[in-house]
Amino acid sequence: MTTTTNGNHHESKTDEIPTYLKYNRDIVDDYDSSRLPVGLEFLQNSLKELKKCGIDGSDRPSIKLLEIACGSGNYLTRLANQADHAYGIDLDQAMLDQCRAKLDRQQLHAELKQARVPAIPYDDRQFDIIYNCQMLHHLSGGVSTLLEFFIEIKRVLKDKGMAIINFSTKEQTDSFWYMDLIPRAKQLCIDQCFTLDQVHTALTQAGLVVDHVHTIYDTLQQQDVYFDPAGPLSISYRNGDSTWSKVTPEDLQHAEFKLKQMLKLNSAQKYVQTRDQVRQKLGQSVMIRARAHHD
Repeated sequence: MTTTTNGNHHESKTDEIPTYLKYNRDIVDDYDSSRLPVGLEFLQNSLKELKKCGIDGSDRPSIKLLEIACGSGNYLTRLANQADHAYGIDLDQAMLDQCRAKLDRQQLHAELKQARVPAIPYDDRQFDIIYNCQMLHHLSGGVSTLLEFFIEIKRVLKDKGMAIINFSTKEQTDSFWYMDLIPRAKQLCIDQCFTLDQVHTALTQAGLVVDHVHTIYDTLQQQDVYFDPAGPLSISYRNGDSTWSKVTPEDLQHAEFKLKQMLKLNSAQKYVQTRDQVRQKLGQSVMIRARAHHD
Protein backbone atom coordinates (compact mmCIF):
# COMPACT_ATOMS: atom_id res chain seq x y z
CA MET A 1 0.00 0.00 0.00
CA THR A 2 1.24 3.51 -0.77
CA THR A 3 0.35 6.74 0.97
CA THR A 4 0.61 10.13 -0.74
CA THR A 5 -0.40 13.70 -0.12
CA ASN A 6 -1.27 16.58 -2.49
CA GLY A 7 -0.32 20.83 -1.94
CA ASN A 8 -27.65 -0.86 -3.82
CA HIS A 9 -29.54 -5.03 -5.38
CA HIS A 10 -29.74 -6.84 -2.02
CA GLU A 11 -32.12 -5.61 0.66
CA SER A 12 -30.46 -4.04 3.69
CA LYS A 13 -31.65 -4.02 7.26
CA THR A 14 -29.81 -0.74 7.83
CA ASP A 15 -30.75 1.34 4.85
CA GLU A 16 -31.31 4.87 6.02
CA ILE A 17 -29.34 7.95 5.14
CA PRO A 18 -30.22 10.91 7.36
CA THR A 19 -31.18 13.84 5.17
CA TYR A 20 -29.03 16.83 6.08
CA LEU A 21 -30.78 18.96 3.48
CA LYS A 22 -34.08 18.51 1.71
CA TYR A 23 -32.77 19.49 -1.68
CA ASN A 24 -34.73 21.78 -3.93
CA ARG A 25 -33.56 23.48 -7.11
CA ASP A 26 -32.18 26.56 -5.32
CA ILE A 27 -30.16 24.47 -2.85
CA VAL A 28 -28.86 22.22 -5.62
CA ASP A 29 -27.76 25.25 -7.64
CA ASP A 30 -25.96 26.75 -4.63
CA TYR A 31 -24.27 23.44 -3.85
CA ASP A 32 -23.33 22.85 -7.46
CA SER A 33 -21.83 26.29 -7.99
CA SER A 34 -19.61 26.19 -4.91
CA ARG A 35 -18.30 22.61 -4.71
CA LEU A 36 -15.14 21.30 -6.33
CA PRO A 37 -14.46 17.75 -7.58
CA VAL A 38 -11.51 17.29 -5.23
CA GLY A 39 -9.29 14.33 -6.00
CA LEU A 40 -10.35 14.30 -9.65
CA GLU A 41 -6.79 13.79 -10.88
CA PHE A 42 -6.39 10.80 -8.56
CA LEU A 43 -9.57 9.27 -9.99
CA GLN A 44 -8.46 9.92 -13.56
CA ASN A 45 -5.05 8.37 -12.94
CA SER A 46 -6.68 5.35 -11.29
CA LEU A 47 -8.88 4.89 -14.35
CA LYS A 48 -5.83 4.99 -16.61
CA GLU A 49 -4.10 2.44 -14.40
CA LEU A 50 -7.17 0.23 -14.42
CA LYS A 51 -7.33 0.22 -18.21
CA LYS A 52 -3.84 -1.34 -18.29
CA CYS A 53 -4.81 -4.17 -15.99
CA GLY A 54 -6.06 -6.66 -18.52
CA ILE A 55 -4.60 -10.09 -19.05
CA ASP A 56 -0.82 -9.95 -19.64
CA GLY A 57 -0.86 -6.18 -19.22
CA SER A 58 -3.19 -5.57 -22.15
CA ASP A 59 -5.98 -3.01 -21.96
CA ARG A 60 -9.26 -4.09 -20.43
CA PRO A 61 -11.77 -4.62 -23.25
CA SER A 62 -14.19 -2.12 -21.69
CA ILE A 63 -14.65 -0.15 -18.50
CA LYS A 64 -17.88 0.05 -16.52
CA LEU A 65 -17.89 2.86 -13.98
CA LEU A 66 -20.30 3.51 -11.12
CA GLU A 67 -20.50 6.61 -8.95
CA ILE A 68 -22.38 6.10 -5.70
CA ALA A 69 -24.01 9.33 -4.47
CA CYS A 70 -23.30 11.07 -7.77
CA GLY A 71 -25.10 14.22 -6.62
CA SER A 72 -25.27 16.97 -9.22
CA GLY A 73 -22.63 15.30 -11.39
CA ASN A 74 -19.48 17.28 -10.62
CA TYR A 75 -17.44 14.08 -10.95
CA LEU A 76 -19.58 12.04 -13.33
CA THR A 77 -19.62 14.74 -16.02
CA ARG A 78 -15.83 14.73 -15.95
CA LEU A 79 -15.37 10.95 -15.92
CA ALA A 80 -18.23 9.53 -18.00
CA ASN A 81 -16.32 9.90 -21.27
CA GLN A 82 -13.33 8.04 -19.83
CA ALA A 83 -15.34 4.85 -19.40
CA ASP A 84 -17.23 2.75 -21.93
CA HIS A 85 -20.30 2.63 -19.70
CA ALA A 86 -21.06 5.06 -16.87
CA TYR A 87 -23.63 4.79 -14.11
CA GLY A 88 -24.65 6.98 -11.20
CA ILE A 89 -26.94 6.48 -8.24
CA ASP A 90 -28.16 8.97 -5.65
CA LEU A 91 -30.87 9.16 -3.01
CA ASP A 92 -32.05 12.62 -4.00
CA GLN A 93 -34.06 13.12 -7.20
CA ALA A 94 -33.30 16.86 -7.40
CA MET A 95 -29.60 16.05 -7.52
CA LEU A 96 -30.17 13.41 -10.20
CA ASP A 97 -32.17 15.88 -12.29
CA GLN A 98 -29.31 18.37 -12.12
CA CYS A 99 -26.81 15.65 -13.03
CA ARG A 100 -28.92 14.57 -16.01
CA ALA A 101 -29.23 18.15 -17.27
CA LYS A 102 -25.45 18.63 -17.11
CA LEU A 103 -24.78 15.33 -18.86
CA ASP A 104 -27.25 16.22 -21.61
CA ARG A 105 -25.72 19.66 -22.12
CA GLN A 106 -22.32 18.05 -22.62
CA GLN A 107 -23.77 15.25 -24.75
CA LEU A 108 -22.52 12.62 -22.33
CA HIS A 109 -24.30 9.37 -21.58
CA ALA A 110 -24.72 7.78 -18.17
CA GLU A 111 -27.45 5.65 -16.65
CA LEU A 112 -28.82 7.35 -13.54
CA LYS A 113 -30.92 5.68 -10.88
CA GLN A 114 -32.43 6.76 -7.59
CA ALA A 115 -31.26 4.39 -4.86
CA ARG A 116 -30.64 4.18 -1.15
CA VAL A 117 -27.37 2.72 0.12
CA PRO A 118 -25.92 0.60 1.65
CA ALA A 119 -27.77 -1.65 -0.83
CA ILE A 120 -26.56 -1.22 -4.43
CA PRO A 121 -29.20 -2.05 -7.09
CA TYR A 122 -27.01 -4.02 -9.50
CA ASP A 123 -26.08 -7.66 -10.02
CA ASP A 124 -22.81 -9.23 -8.86
CA ARG A 125 -19.50 -8.36 -10.52
CA GLN A 126 -20.79 -5.63 -12.81
CA PHE A 127 -18.27 -2.80 -12.47
CA ASP A 128 -14.58 -2.22 -13.05
CA ILE A 129 -14.44 0.88 -10.87
CA ILE A 130 -16.72 2.32 -8.20
CA TYR A 131 -16.14 5.61 -6.48
CA ASN A 132 -17.98 7.47 -3.76
CA CYS A 133 -17.24 11.01 -2.64
CA GLN A 134 -18.26 12.81 0.54
CA MET A 135 -21.14 10.52 1.50
CA LEU A 136 -19.93 8.35 4.38
CA HIS A 137 -20.94 10.93 6.98
CA HIS A 138 -24.56 10.57 5.77
CA LEU A 139 -24.67 6.88 6.68
CA SER A 140 -26.58 5.93 9.79
CA GLY A 141 -25.76 2.86 11.84
CA GLY A 142 -22.06 3.50 12.43
CA VAL A 143 -19.35 1.01 11.50
CA SER A 144 -21.82 -1.86 10.98
CA THR A 145 -23.51 0.05 8.15
CA LEU A 146 -20.11 1.10 6.81
CA LEU A 147 -19.08 -2.56 6.62
CA GLU A 148 -22.37 -3.50 4.99
CA PHE A 149 -21.83 -0.77 2.39
CA PHE A 150 -18.32 -1.96 1.55
CA ILE A 151 -19.49 -5.58 1.31
CA GLU A 152 -22.02 -4.41 -1.27
CA ILE A 153 -19.32 -2.55 -3.18
CA LYS A 154 -17.18 -5.66 -3.32
CA ARG A 155 -20.18 -7.71 -4.48
CA VAL A 156 -20.79 -5.54 -7.55
CA LEU A 157 -17.10 -5.09 -8.42
CA LYS A 158 -15.44 -7.33 -10.98
CA ASP A 159 -12.34 -9.26 -10.00
CA LYS A 160 -9.45 -6.81 -9.47
CA GLY A 161 -11.88 -3.92 -9.79
CA MET A 162 -11.21 -0.70 -7.90
CA ALA A 163 -13.18 0.98 -5.13
CA ILE A 164 -12.24 4.59 -4.35
CA ILE A 165 -13.74 6.38 -1.37
CA ASN A 166 -13.36 10.09 -0.66
CA PHE A 167 -14.35 11.26 2.82
CA SER A 168 -13.44 13.68 5.58
CA THR A 169 -12.19 11.93 8.71
CA LYS A 170 -13.31 12.72 12.25
CA GLU A 171 -10.12 14.69 12.75
CA GLN A 172 -10.55 16.62 9.50
CA THR A 173 -13.97 17.89 10.60
CA ASP A 174 -12.09 20.65 12.41
CA SER A 175 -10.31 21.65 9.17
CA PHE A 176 -13.30 23.72 8.04
CA TRP A 177 -12.58 27.21 9.31
CA TYR A 178 -16.13 28.00 10.44
CA MET A 179 -16.64 24.90 12.59
CA ASP A 180 -15.78 26.65 15.85
CA LEU A 181 -18.61 29.11 15.19
CA ILE A 182 -21.11 26.23 15.33
CA PRO A 183 -19.77 23.89 18.04
CA ARG A 184 -22.89 21.76 18.48
CA ALA A 185 -23.18 21.07 14.75
CA LYS A 186 -19.44 20.41 14.68
CA GLN A 187 -19.79 17.74 17.37
CA LEU A 188 -22.70 16.13 15.52
CA CYS A 189 -20.50 15.92 12.42
CA ILE A 190 -17.61 14.44 14.40
CA ASP A 191 -19.98 11.84 15.81
CA GLN A 192 -21.24 10.99 12.30
CA CYS A 193 -17.82 10.81 10.61
CA PHE A 194 -15.35 7.92 10.63
CA THR A 195 -11.64 7.75 11.32
CA LEU A 196 -9.26 6.65 8.59
CA ASP A 197 -8.55 3.50 10.59
CA GLN A 198 -12.27 2.65 10.78
CA VAL A 199 -12.67 2.99 7.02
CA HIS A 200 -9.47 1.04 6.30
CA THR A 201 -10.56 -1.74 8.68
CA ALA A 202 -14.07 -1.95 7.23
CA LEU A 203 -12.72 -2.20 3.68
CA THR A 204 -10.40 -5.02 4.77
CA GLN A 205 -13.18 -6.84 6.62
CA ALA A 206 -15.33 -6.58 3.50
CA GLY A 207 -12.64 -8.45 1.58
CA LEU A 208 -11.18 -5.47 -0.28
CA VAL A 209 -7.41 -4.91 -0.37
CA VAL A 210 -6.34 -1.32 0.29
CA ASP A 211 -3.46 -0.25 -1.94
CA HIS A 212 -3.40 3.54 -1.70
CA VAL A 213 -4.27 6.32 0.75
CA HIS A 214 -4.19 9.88 -0.54
CA THR A 215 -4.59 12.96 1.68
CA ILE A 216 -6.19 15.98 0.00
CA TYR A 217 -5.40 19.46 1.25
CA ASP A 218 -7.59 21.27 -1.27
CA THR A 219 -10.80 22.81 0.04
CA LEU A 220 -14.05 21.08 -0.87
CA GLN A 221 -15.49 24.41 -1.94
CA GLN A 222 -14.06 26.87 -4.43
CA GLN A 223 -11.48 28.94 -2.61
CA ASP A 224 -12.92 32.37 -3.46
CA VAL A 225 -16.19 31.20 -1.93
CA TYR A 226 -14.81 29.16 0.96
CA PHE A 227 -12.39 31.78 2.34
CA ASP A 228 -14.90 34.65 2.34
CA PRO A 229 -15.14 35.66 6.03
CA ALA A 230 -18.68 36.92 5.50
CA GLY A 231 -19.71 33.79 3.61
CA PRO A 232 -21.62 32.03 6.42
CA LEU A 233 -23.95 35.03 6.66
CA SER A 234 -25.37 33.98 3.29
CA ILE A 235 -27.75 31.05 2.88
CA SER A 236 -26.25 30.28 -0.53
CA TYR A 237 -22.85 29.83 1.17
CA ARG A 238 -24.33 27.59 3.86
CA ASN A 239 -26.05 25.47 1.21
CA GLY A 240 -22.59 24.45 0.00
CA ASP A 241 -21.96 22.38 3.15
CA SER A 242 -24.64 20.16 4.64
CA THR A 243 -23.13 20.74 8.09
CA TRP A 244 -25.07 23.99 8.27
CA SER A 245 -28.38 22.10 8.13
CA LYS A 246 -27.52 20.75 11.58
CA VAL A 247 -27.37 24.26 13.04
CA THR A 248 -30.38 25.33 15.09
CA PRO A 249 -31.85 28.84 14.54
CA GLU A 250 -30.48 29.87 17.92
CA ASP A 251 -26.98 28.57 17.14
CA LEU A 252 -27.06 30.26 13.73
CA GLN A 253 -28.02 33.55 15.35
CA HIS A 254 -25.10 33.19 17.78
CA ALA A 255 -22.64 32.34 14.97
CA GLU A 256 -23.83 35.29 12.89
CA PHE A 257 -23.44 37.63 15.86
CA LYS A 258 -19.85 36.49 16.49
CA LEU A 259 -18.98 36.78 12.81
CA LYS A 260 -20.51 40.24 12.46
CA GLN A 261 -18.56 41.39 15.50
CA MET A 262 -15.30 40.16 13.95
CA LEU A 263 -16.16 41.82 10.65
CA LYS A 264 -16.86 45.07 12.48
CA LEU A 265 -13.51 44.86 14.27
CA ASN A 266 -11.68 43.88 11.04
CA SER A 267 -10.49 40.66 12.69
CA ALA A 268 -12.51 38.17 10.62
CA GLN A 269 -9.85 37.61 7.97
CA LYS A 270 -7.24 36.90 10.64
CA TYR A 271 -9.65 34.46 12.29
CA VAL A 272 -10.12 32.58 9.00
CA GLN A 273 -6.36 32.42 8.40
CA THR A 274 -5.70 31.13 11.91
CA ARG A 275 -8.42 28.49 11.74
CA ASP A 276 -7.24 27.38 8.29
CA GLN A 277 -3.97 26.18 9.79
CA VAL A 278 -5.82 22.99 10.77
CA ARG A 279 -6.59 22.23 7.10
CA GLN A 280 -2.99 22.94 6.12
CA LYS A 281 -1.83 20.41 8.71
CA LEU A 282 -4.45 17.64 8.40
CA GLY A 283 -5.93 18.14 4.94
CA GLN A 284 -9.69 18.38 4.38
CA SER A 285 -10.41 14.93 2.97
CA VAL A 286 -8.86 11.56 2.18
CA MET A 287 -9.10 9.22 -0.77
CA ILE A 288 -8.61 5.54 -0.06
CA ARG A 289 -8.41 2.98 -2.84
CA ALA A 290 -8.94 -0.76 -2.60
CA ARG A 291 -9.14 -3.76 -4.94
CA ALA A 292 -11.61 -6.61 -5.11
CA HIS A 293 -10.32 -10.14 -5.34
CA HIS A 294 -12.90 -12.86 -5.92
CA ASP A 295 -12.23 -16.55 -5.39
